[in-house]
Parts: sequence; structure tokens; C-alpha cells
Amino acid sequence: MNGIDWDVRYSKHWVRYYGWCRASRSFKKRQKKEQVKHLTLSDVNALDIYALELEGVLTRDDDFRIPNVVIVESEDWKIPLIVQAVHPPVPSAVILGKIQELINLDVEQLKSRIDQSGPNWRRSRALRLLADKLPNHELLISEFPFDIINFDVQQSFINPPPPGNSFSRAFEKILRLQSGIGAFLIFLTSRVADDDLRSGYENLFRRDVNRNITTYSGIRDALNSSLKADEYSEIQDQIKRLVIGFAKSLVALPANESGWNVHHHGMYIYDHPQGERMLNVMVELREVGPVVNDSAYVREIVKVIEDMPTYVSYDEAEKDEEARGHLDRVIRRREEIQAKFIPD
Repeated sequence: MNGIDWDVRYSKHWVRYYGWCRASRSFKKRQKKEQVKHLTLSDVNALDIYALELEGVLTRDDDFRIPNVVIVESEDWKIPLIVQAVHPPVPSAVILGKIQELINLDVEQLKSRIDQSGPNWRRSRALRLLADKLPNHELLISEFPFDIINFDVQQSFINPPPPGNSFSRAFEKILRLQSGIGAFLIFLTSRVADDDLRSGYENLFRRDVNRNITTYSGIRDALNSSLKADEYSEIQDQIKRLVIGFAKSLVALPANESGWNVHHHGMYIYDHPQGERMLNVMVELREVGPVVNDSAYVREIVKVIEDMPTYVSYDEAEKDEEARGHLDRVIRRREEIQAKFIPD
């Protein structure tokens, strides 16, 4: 298999098992839904899909195909492999493109540029590339809303820093596209390597968190009692500063502006075998309209200050027998489904 072998990324599955699966089970039970619709960036291993299937969150039909799942994949050679691995009812359930580019595509601006360029607009390589994305943009947008979204880009939400970050902009667009569903669950994964932590994002985080400290006594008191800090820059642990700022500036602020209250199911820092550090944020968004509940917002930020993140190293995850056992069962389930599609 080319690329990363996710079957042995034990730290990733540790977060999937203790975080994603439990949050998804709980969400489906509370929403009382027989079927949930899932958007994911699953690779050819399809571990997130099979894990949610093993947990009863996703279900297959009588033909052993899995409906209500949409997969976005940026590399065209992987698409037939993903179709073979997952077995959706139709191949078009796997959409080619980079999810941030498909979601962020400004159709009106594209049409205006084409009109301005005249009948020979296809001579412009930049316009051709954008226009070629349009069918898959429209296909993806037509599939919204979703119940569970795995926005697992494995790249950085903070480098370059917002608002110039395409992933944070895509998340903000997702919040608008989800309007009307009532509630949904989203998993955001961002690389937080050393270069990312030097990107300049803290200027934004410092401004927003310090405004909260001034406005909300509950946040100010939690910061002081838990971290002995009176303002953002006094928080000694850079990762702690990161998760507080991420929760405030990149999740809660755009969510509130789009009419959603935020409920955190967890924030995790984990590393891959080569030492690359990742942040995973699991949040449930609950639609409340133009009036956002301030007390709910303060409660969530205080929860992040006092209890998050959870850290797990690759070595710790590799030695966790419960999570490893779950991963083995997920892989066996995938092999069982594959066997059903082998011609006699």
C-alpha cells in the first residue's frame, strides 16, 4: 500500500476509540436517529468508517453496502481503492478534491472572472483549474447537512494563521452549510508541529482570550485558579495556550456567529511514530439561532481551561491493550466485508 499505513497508527486510533467512537455513539443515541449521515476524509484503510460501523453508529444495507457516507479524497488514484474498501452504494459517494478547496470555492466570483475574460477564458490555467473543481464543489455542497463530520485534514489550522487559513475558513463555511440540522458532531484535526507553533497565530488568540477575561468573570476566575494566570500571555504551557485559544477563536467564535452553541467532547494532543504532533478537537454544535447562550459558552471555555487537553504518546497508545484490541476488531470487520465482495 502506498502512503501512510493507518493500520499501525496506534495513537490515532487511541483518539478514535476513546474519543470519536464514544462521542458518536452518545450523539446518535441522544438524537434518536436510526441512520446518521457521515462526511469524512477516510483514506484507503477506511478505519474511521469501520470503527463507527463496529460501534453501531453506521450501518450497512442488505447488500452489505454502506449508505449515508460521503468521502472526499484529494488523490484520484486512491478513489477506486476507497470504493473497494468501503463499498458505498454508488462510486460518486467518493468525491475528488481537497475539501478546503471544494468548500471554499466562490462560484459567483468564478463566474464573474470567466465573464470578464470572454470566450477564450480557458486559455487561463488558473481559471481552468477553478472551473474543473466546480462539478465536485456542487456535488459536495448538495450533500449537506451531515450528522457527523470528520474534518481530519492532518494539516494546520494555525499555519498560516487565521483569517488567512483555508481550513479555518472551510470550517466557518461548514457551519453555514449545516444550518437547519439542529445539531451535529465534528472532529477537527490540526497539525501542531514546532513550525506551526511559530506561525504567529498567538496574536489572534491573545486578543480574543483577553477580551473574554475582561468580559466574563467565570473565565477569568478559572484561568486564575487553574493556571495562576490573569491573562493569556501568563499561561506558561504553550500547548495549554494553544487549546484555549483554539477553542475560543477558531471554534466558539465562528460557531456563535453562525448561531451554534458548542459542547466539547474532548481535545487531544497525540503524536505519530515520527514525532509529528497533532491536535484533535471533538465538538458538538447545537443550533440556537441568533441569540447564543452566554452561560453555556462560559461553561465550555472553563471546561477547556480546567480539563483539556488529554495527552497520549505513540508509545503509550501502542501499549494500551483495550485500544489495540478495538483496532484489531475494526481491521477484522473490514476484512469480513471485503470477503463478501470477492467473486466466487
